[in-house]
Amino acid sequence: MAALSRAGELTPSVLSSCRARLTRVSFPPFLGLGTTADLKDGALGALAALSRAGGLTPSAESMAVSRVLANDANVLLLAKHFGESPRFGDHLGLALAAPAAPLSVLVAQAPANKAGWTPPKPISRC
Repeated sequence: MAALSRAGELTPSVLSSCRARLTRVSFPPFLGLGTTADLKDGALGALAALSRAGGLTPSAESMAVSRVLANDANVLLLAKHFGESPRFGDHLGLALAAPAAPLSVLVAQAPANKAGWTPPKPISRC
């Protein structure tokens, strides 16, 4: 891992390393989620398709993209399961009206060792 500056601050190389490690996080296989990058890619694709079809206002699009980039489980999982549904826009409106739910909470609540899965070690200083 890249070194911290003398003041103990995160340097750009440390931040870059952390971002790369966080997007490669894998979830337990029994959750069927893939990686955060997979979820974000699918969600952004579903949002882009909905936007191209005229199903999102510019402000709703911005809010939805922000929630995807912030790993909001409500929006990520909705897009995964309903992204191709004709009702995706309606469901998305409900998800955006609800408080954001960090994806990490979902993983933390998963059974710790189902099917031999061991949670990854926490990433410090990220």
